[in-house]
Amino acid sequence: MSRLTEEVVLPFRLVNGLTPMATSVRTTLLTTSFQALKSRGFEAAYFDALPPEDHQSIRALVPAMWVPIAIGEAHYASIDRLLLPTTVAADIGDEVTTRMQRSSLSHMIRMAQATGVTPWTGLLHLQTIMARIFIGGTVEVKKLGPKEARIEIRGVPLVRYAYFRNAWRGMFHTSAKLFCTVAYFRHLPNEGGHPTSFVLRMSWA
Repeated sequence: MSRLTEEVVLPFRLVNGLTPMATSVRTTLLTTSFQALKSRGFEAAYFDALPPEDHQSIRALVPAMWVPIAIGEAHYASIDRLLLPTTVAADIGDEVTTRMQRSSLSHMIRMAQATGVTPWTGLLHLQTIMARIFIGGTVEVKKLGPKEARIEIRGVPLVRYAYFRNAWRGMFHTSAKLFCTVAYFRHLPNEGGHPTSFVLRMSWA
């Protein structure tokens, strides 16, 4: 059986032909991530790994605000230094998504409750979801088959951190369960070579 040709179903949103780099991140992403770490006993180790000059910025975070992307980089860089297992990062991503679904991702629940929706419904709204979490950045979705997709995030410097990538795979997995019985994700090589590219392959049943 011949393989379906890749089809772009959600194109990158470019500005003057260029990837719009993320300049700000929603604090809800950071505060829920920090609370998940704290509940697992990593608070002291987290602040030990965080440069002292960033302590006040992190402690002052409150949900539903915008902060410079540099604060997000300090947050995720410190978590990377903890060398958490991939399974722990994915589990935290799952928890973060569950909490965020009550706020910035709540519209996904409303979509999932509608009749006739599939994972494609959620995938086609990824650009909107990105805009609720980052100012800047973009995403592309390619259809590889009836139940298989390639997702690429660009323009978000946080993707350079292993914890961020693993946690976001967990976030995607949790969100996908709103639309299907089971979903699978795996990282793909950065074939395009963009320095802020993060690629996942998704399949579901």
